[in-house]
Amino acid sequence: MTGNAVTGLTEKTARAHIDERTWTRGASYTRGLTRLTRQPDGDDQHLRGTAHGTDHYEVLVTLRAGNVRDAVCSCPVGGDGRCKHVAALLRRALIRPGDFVALPSLDDLLDPLDAPALRGVIRRMLDHAPDLMGVLLSAPGGGTGLAERLALAFATVDYDPDHDWDDEGADLSDIGAMTDELLEACSDSPIPEALNAVRAFVDGLDAIHDEVDTGADLAHAARTALLLLLGRDPSDTHRADTLNLLIRCLHLHTWHPGEIDGTGQRELYLNLPPERRAELLGVLDGASENLTTYRRAPITRVMLDLDREGLMPAAHALHLARRDGHIHHLIERLIPDDPQAALQELSTRRLPLRDVHAAFTAAGHADALLRHAETNPKLPGARLYLFEQYRASGRQGDARRVALDALTGKGRATLVTDQHDANFILYRVGPDGPEQVDPVHSWVDRYREVSLDWATDLQELVTAWRGDPNRLATLINLLLDAGQNAQAAQVMGRCDPLKILAGPLAVRYALALPGAEATPLILKLVTHAVAQGNRDGYRAAATMLRQASAVIGAEEARSAAALLRAEHPRRRSLHAELGNAGF
Repeated sequence: MTGNAVTGLTEKTARAHIDERTWTRGASYTRGLTRLTRQPDGDDQHLRGTAHGTDHYEVLVTLRAGNVRDAVCSCPVGGDGRCKHVAALLRRALIRPGDFVALPSLDDLLDPLDAPALRGVIRRMLDHAPDLMGVLLSAPGGGTGLAERLALAFATVDYDPDHDWDDEGADLSDIGAMTDELLEACSDSPIPEALNAVRAFVDGLDAIHDEVDTGADLAHAARTALLLLLGRDPSDTHRADTLNLLIRCLHLHTWHPGEIDGTGQRELYLNLPPERRAELLGVLDGASENLTTYRRAPITRVMLDLDREGLMPAAHALHLARRDGHIHHLIERLIPDDPQAALQELSTRRLPLRDVHAAFTAAGHADALLRHAETNPKLPGARLYLFEQYRASGRQGDARRVALDALTGKGRATLVTDQHDANFILYRVGPDGPEQVDPVHSWVDRYREVSLDWATDLQELVTAWRGDPNRLATLINLLLDAGQNAQAAQVMGRCDPLKILAGPLAVRYALALPGAEATPLILKLVTHAVAQGNRDGYRAAATMLRQASAVIGAEEARSAAALLRAEHPRRRSLHAELGNAGF
């Protein structure tokens, strides 16, 4: 299949849009496509067709300069335009481009129509597809005002969760298309008209909120629109209405700091006169007063995040941060004027030190934070913070000491293990139970990074961890990495490797032993793998025997394979895997 002059499409550009498997699956649908058309649209060309399978699916591919710019299919998985039906349409365009009926451009079709004729066309389209009414309502400059069109758009949202088998949610795209018009109205239209539009928008969100997941974007748009209105210095009555609508928006979808920074809301807030900013903060504070902590905390976070310049009295801001658990805000507000109080809060709240390093540094108190970590190494993340700071400042010896302390338990609380993690995890047993500190393997990597003599430093770990079953697997792995096979066997002692080491590490350990010691362990591992009773287990057993040939001898490995065949004469998959391994 090569390119063609009709569409400009080439096999290379077509296949770049679809993965190999889907491209192949599309072949069986290529011949059955019907209603094939192509239509120019400016720099684009639209290819359309109907695919037939368990149902009829409408397929649309948009080309530009011979490349696939966009695609969509009405099948359940065609939303991203990379399904087998899209592949089929692209294949057909390559194989038989002449099958696509050439249509005039949309502009050429619409330009000759006067208003009555255009109305007639729209009525016929609505008869065929009633859902297009939402598109008509969302069109800017419609026959009714924006507030009325928004109310109608929300009233015609049709969603039945019992029939939403793919969990796609309600289609709110037509409403989403009206948000730009709403924001423009709040910037330029008369304030009463704009306020009515926002009220219709918020009323609509409120009406469907319990039944439909409206997502975050619509609530973002409503809050941005209201901040735009506040910035236009509305009358007292209109300002009160605007603030009340903003409070209602708080309960539709959580107002996150990410929204404030990512949608231009911070700039809108900062452009308000100081007295209006203070008024907004006061309204938010009052709105949260009688709520539960769960519902109040996000509102408090918005207030603290907006009020970075400190319009709220400092004592009240600190009270809010303490009350609702916004520890970062609390500590950041304390640092400039009272770093010792910030450090005390840091100890009490058990916040990782690295999380507040930037704030202490910006205020010129980085040294105080470092001394605090040195004095209180058992605080969450204190050792990691010290390690990072020592290393960044060239204090390699101090960094090595911190890493060794973290690994060997010097000055550290009790160790417990998490049996779900083969690496085992370092924990601190606090008043509320075990608290994860950091994975052991991460601290081993750090220790190695600052080691000047790894062979010597590894022996310190051997001395500290010998006899500790919770550290034995990690220690064996480190010794094997260092080529210390004999010491690994010595450290293992009389412990059963199958109970201590995970599968791959047990195999690695067994292959590192001398032949006489390796043979019984390897045969146990092979037997254990076969006992899984599946193809993966058989493949692992055969692979182990092949790898073990160099250690236990080829004859011993062949003998073990023959024994497996004899013990399991009906396991064809086992026999096949042994054959693949050369036995």
